Amino acid sequence: MRRFLSILLGAVALSAAHAQIPALPVAWAPAPQLTTPACRVEARVQAGPNMLGQYLVLIELPPTCPPGGERLARILTRLGGRIPPIGYFRMGGGYPPQVGYWVFRGARVQDRAAPNDWRDVPIKGAPWAPN
Repeated sequence: MRRFLSILLGAVALSAAHAQIPALPVAWAPAPQLTTPACRVEARVQAGPNMLGQYLVLIELPPTCPPGGERLARILTRLGGRIPPIGYFRMGGGYPPQVGYWVFRGARVQDRAAPNDWRDVPIKGAPWAPN
């Protein structure tokens, strides 16, 4: 019985190795090169502090952003970490127009005005930042 199972598993593994499985298409769109000034992101404290001392920061596109307008935003922690780890949140243009994230005091929100041009966005209601 053991020999039969090993032969069967070997045949399955061999047939899986030779199967013609097409590669999955990757739908990563390039980052937008030109950004609309009307789509500059806004940030505000939505809730907090929680039991860990974190604040819920809501980052969103303004209502004046035209349909299909797209923007990139990121959060920098007090110690220099970047949220999300991939580098930025895509907002608008088929992606969610707002993102909420729990952060500790001292975090900053940045908006990408142009390639390699990240600008700080004031966080409304944040006790650690001037408003």
